[in-house]
Amino acid sequence: METTTRPSSGRLVSCLTIFFDRVAKLPIYDKIIGNSPYGAWQDYDRRTKLKKSFQNYM
Repeated sequence: METTTRPSSGRLVSCLTIFFDRVAKLPIYDKIIGNSPYGAWQDYDRRTKLKKSFQNYM
């Protein structure tokens, strides 16, 4: 039978601190551009610019 050990509480706190510090630095998105009706609405001018910029992704 294999035994597993749990990390010490100090090490666990250290790992969690590093994790949450990294998560806090991730970009924050306020809307998702995607399929209707779930995507965020874009003005027609903005939609035209996005379609030209990302035409290979459609």
